[in-house]
Amino acid sequence: MCGIAGIFNSDLDHSSQLQAQQRMINYMHHRGPDDKGHEDFDICMLGQTRLSIIDLSDKARQPFIDQKNKISVAVNGEIYNYRVLREKLLAKGYKFQSDSDSEVVLHGYKEWNESLFPMLQGMFAISIYDGNSESLYLCRDRLGIKPLYFARVDKSLIFASEIGAIIQSKLLNSSFNTDSLFPFLFLGYMPDSICPIEGVESLSPGSYLKVTKNDINYKNYWEMEFSEKKQYENDNELILETRKILEESIRVHTQSDVPLGVFLSGGIDSTIIAGLVSSQNSHVKTLSVGFEDGPSRLNELEIARKTAKYFGTNHTEFVLNGSDIRQRISRIIRHIDSPSFDGINSYIVSEMAKESGLTVALSGLGGDELFGGYEIFNFYPKYLSMVPYWRKIPNQLKSIFIGLSSNIIRGSDRRQKIRRLMDVDDASALYALNRSNTWPSEISKLVKEDFSDAATSDDLFDLFKVNSNDPWKSLQEREIKNYVTSRLLRDTDAMSMAHSIEVRVPLLDDNLVEHVISLPSLSKSPLGYPKRLLIESTRDLLPDFVLNRRKQGFQLPMEVWMRNELEDVVKDVFSQDSIKQRGLFNEREMSKLLSMFEKNQVTYDVIWKFVTLELWLREHKVNV
Repeated sequence: MCGIAGIFNSDLDHSSQLQAQQRMINYMHHRGPDDKGHEDFDICMLGQTRLSIIDLSDKARQPFIDQKNKISVAVNGEIYNYRVLREKLLAKGYKFQSDSDSEVVLHGYKEWNESLFPMLQGMFAISIYDGNSESLYLCRDRLGIKPLYFARVDKSLIFASEIGAIIQSKLLNSSFNTDSLFPFLFLGYMPDSICPIEGVESLSPGSYLKVTKNDINYKNYWEMEFSEKKQYENDNELILETRKILEESIRVHTQSDVPLGVFLSGGIDSTIIAGLVSSQNSHVKTLSVGFEDGPSRLNELEIARKTAKYFGTNHTEFVLNGSDIRQRISRIIRHIDSPSFDGINSYIVSEMAKESGLTVALSGLGGDELFGGYEIFNFYPKYLSMVPYWRKIPNQLKSIFIGLSSNIIRGSDRRQKIRRLMDVDDASALYALNRSNTWPSEISKLVKEDFSDAATSDDLFDLFKVNSNDPWKSLQEREIKNYVTSRLLRDTDAMSMAHSIEVRVPLLDDNLVEHVISLPSLSKSPLGYPKRLLIESTRDLLPDFVLNRRKQGFQLPMEVWMRNELEDVVKDVFSQDSIKQRGLFNEREMSKLLSMFEKNQVTYDVIWKFVTLELWLREHKVNV
């Protein structure tokens, strides 16, 4: 685990290139405080800052280089099937200097060239320089667990594990990408395909670049195919096969030469991870975080404590309050890497993990999205079939229905969704009701006139377009490609690496994902909602007090903190001077929006995204 960065085919003098490279690596020291390395070729520089996980010796230092074949690699992440690939390469006569999983990439490329990429399983971002062909390869894992950004400056290309590192290279102007404004306000985070800095791009999951002096070629080595390839004689056979894959996922995800633990909340997914790890390892460390403030329903320490006792783990608890967050807010913004209203929870739990002595932590992230744990997996398949009929209803009748419904529904969030039904006329718009943060028509009022036509409703809804036509599978695809990759995984990586913690996600293991998405639709199956396949596959591990508990996601009491300890931060960002100076938003409409929050008419995340955007732009000195 580490940060990687490089410069290819630059016209700058060698000294200027080296200084830019060093600035990028030094900026990402938090991603790898154990060591750093650098390789310098005629037209390419590769660098890495290292967090030692597998093989802690100097022999595993990166970048790895083969002087004879003029090939060098720098890898961020973990190759979980490296032992299998290593055995194949040993059988072909390759010699290894280390036990590192990353060295497998060096010899694997020498043996299989680009065909290596689909053979790799894990979470990774890879850079390979081939001096024979004077080519640079950049490759990213299938789901985008590990980030990789790049920017073209004239004929050269720079890349790094963090957007902030590319900014620190000072090889491009730090200008705000105004094309990212509407998508950010729509979602509350940046889609993976869109970056907040003009000229910076994110390498797509499951793809790689081949960069030469004259050309850049994009290629996909993996596509998420929601097919029905697998058939089972009965549900029991499917359950047993799923359990087998889960156990193998845990086995490879617990490979580590440093202390490893499990993030444990009161939910089913983290309980399953803790149970599976405990079944394979006698000494397991678990970690939970609770809060002094906010509704008691958000505090899951008690049930996490019971779960830890049930599995006999070495359990550690931390309790936070609003003052703790206030003290950390500038550091959180600095590390968030791409503006998002989320991520603070990952920052805090990762800091606590580091304090408890961990370097690697397993998370239950992805279980709800892959197996169908959210309520949307219940109502979306039902109501999707009604959209064509709703589309034909005259707008006047729609308005009457929406008005009557709004009057009888409690909760500002639900009333908002009802009002937005007016614009729902296809599958993507229906999904947007669940995942959008601010509706397109609302965004147009909030931004300055200069930006008011930056994107249409259709442009924003198109962010959710997918290939699958089956309601259940299309929902899985939307959840994984959008919500998981763009928000959960990116925020988790940035916030955990801020503390030099590697977070692994065994419920998004390559083989497990392939297995689940290749099954027949679970929309009407007894193994469908709410993630019955996952539960039945691990039922023997789950205590009744977790199974019978009402679903509650891990949440921070952000609303409470924003009205108290973080109030000054919110008011500063929403001040007339701040809004006017930034020049993106309508001052009057922003004042109304803040007033709505104070009256409990909008949820905290609608407000907090503006805070993170403004503070992020300030932190990175980005011009608009």
